[in-house]
Amino acid sequence: MRGALYKPHGQEYPAAVLTSAPNRFVKGDLFILRDPQKTLRDLDEFEGVDEGLYRRELVDAWARGRRVKAWAYLYARPLTGASLIPTGIYSSH
Repeated sequence: MRGALYKPHGQEYPAAVLTSAPNRFVKGDLFILRDPQKTLRDLDEFEGVDEGLYRRELVDAWARGRRVKAWAYLYARPLTGASLIPTGIYSSH
């Protein structure tokens, strides 16, 4: 998806945000959900949506050269002190 990926200061998880910057993309995996209502509800809880850590948003994503709509979890807190991950690929290593 078009966006920027950051590592929040002192955290061990990534923070994706939307951007209009050219050639800035967040890379990840797309999944087809068998039970979207239950899975998204569970993911919302895991991602801290109710606590305001992330928000779920329908975004444009690209898969095999085609644009598709996909749910993404976007960081919902300030990025003060966060480090840009220029590759757009998060690694926990």
